[in-house]
Amino acid sequence: MTAHEDLLRQLKASVRALGETEERSAAPPRRRRLWRGQRRGLLVALAALVVGGGVAGAAQVGVIPGVHAPADHPLSAREVAHNAMVETRQSRACRPLPNDLGATTTTAQISSAAATLVTGPADPRAERQALSYNNGGPVVGGSARRVDFPDGSYALTWVAVGLGPGSLVDPAACGQARIEQLHRDLPDPGSRLRQKAEAVLRGYRDVIPGVQMLWVMYHHVGARGAGGSGVPLDGRTTLRPGILSGGSGGYVGYAAASVVRVTADGRDVHRSVVVRRRLFALKLPRGTGPVVLRQRAADGRVLATETIRE
Repeated sequence: MTAHEDLLRQLKASVRALGETEERSAAPPRRRRLWRGQRRGLLVALAALVVGGGVAGAAQVGVIPGVHAPADHPLSAREVAHNAMVETRQSRACRPLPNDLGATTTTAQISSAAATLVTGPADPRAERQALSYNNGGPVVGGSARRVDFPDGSYALTWVAVGLGPGSLVDPAACGQARIEQLHRDLPDPGSRLRQKAEAVLRGYRDVIPGVQMLWVMYHHVGARGAGGSGVPLDGRTTLRPGILSGGSGGYVGYAAASVVRVTADGRDVHRSVVVRRRLFALKLPRGTGPVVLRQRAADGRVLATETIRE
């Protein structure tokens, strides 16, 4: 505890003690008014110290212009980074792309993390479907694939540029704008808080150059529509065996190399599904509870295990 904080604590305790004394006192009104006057004086002194301490502490805790927070509240690096994002949100580079850009294709190198799912010749039918689903960023041409399963369901995968809805007009320029705003908020280059906040800003996926999104959609037999989700691919991502997209509409998973089928075992549930082009899919009854998925090789060996709940 700093000397300033200790003094504030003592003054607050004194004010509380005076209030308690006033309530217990049976002195005449004149005497009680004197206590109130002394109490008001102490409160004024306390307020002055709070303001003064806040000004003195601003340089230490990183109070950001325009941010409404108590003067003695130490901002974390993530809070400071978030403030820089908010302050640059209206700049041209940091504005989101219009959603209608999803109806185009573009040429780009596909992230290595998704390479195992983009094999064989291009699939024009899958690309047309991907363009109809994709929203907020162009599809990498030739990346869409459709995998059909024996029960009539299918999975649709494609790679999109950016992170989908909310992708930025110019990620690199926006990232630089955020850094420059942070430097204006915290001018001291030696500030440890500024250094940590800058590291946080540089780690946000939406400004990493070349970031992509692997989208996985699942259409179950009898379903009116498809459900799915996206996996960010930023150069640090590796696809690990397990569920890629899941919910009440069904599950789609990524199988380890050499896996030929996946068994699902839970309460009153025992199923086995085949793996097609490194993907598997299954639909579970609602309220099933925990279900253990075991990815099995041709000889029955379990190569990966995962527990899901439905």
